[in-house]
Amino acid sequence: MLQKGYIILGLSVVLTMIISGCTDERPRCGIENCHGTDITCGPDVPDVCTEEYVLGDRCRQYVSCVQIEDECRMLTDDKFYSCISCVEKCKADFIDDISKAFECESKCPGIPSTQETYCEVDEDCACGIHKTTKDCFYGNKDYVDTQTQCPDFCTGIAGNLKIECIDNKCQQTMTTR
Repeated sequence: MLQKGYIILGLSVVLTMIISGCTDERPRCGIENCHGTDITCGPDVPDVCTEEYVLGDRCRQYVSCVQIEDECRMLTDDKFYSCISCVEKCKADFIDDISKAFECESKCPGIPSTQETYCEVDEDCACGIHKTTKDCFYGNKDYVDTQTQCPDFCTGIAGNLKIECIDNKCQQTMTTR
């Protein structure tokens, strides 16, 4: 009878550990919301996000969430806060005109404008260093310094990436071998 009690107690401890997350599995860590500038990191990462676009979504490219010890922390690129600041100014300046707010946002630093990525044929596109920001960049050849290359960024580590004009926008695609 005493042995049966220890077995039940042991099973309940194991079940409690599994339910409370006290297992060897690391908790999820990622951006917990899909859109906008109010970004939080944590375990409640959505499996799917909608296709809608919200002012500030482009700034999210400068954020990542990483697990450091027992905490999910947000890491930001230098451009994140200047991007957010610009987007917030656009929202305030054009509070009654969303289309002007979007137009303003497209001119924020770190956010390529549509003309920077506009193309009509593949030859309009190039990859290298952005002439103004000096970041690795692909887009319209007029905005790319092709003399300074970013090989892994432009062609991929395995050489399986190329830049093509798709729907009048320079885009990076996988090559088929």
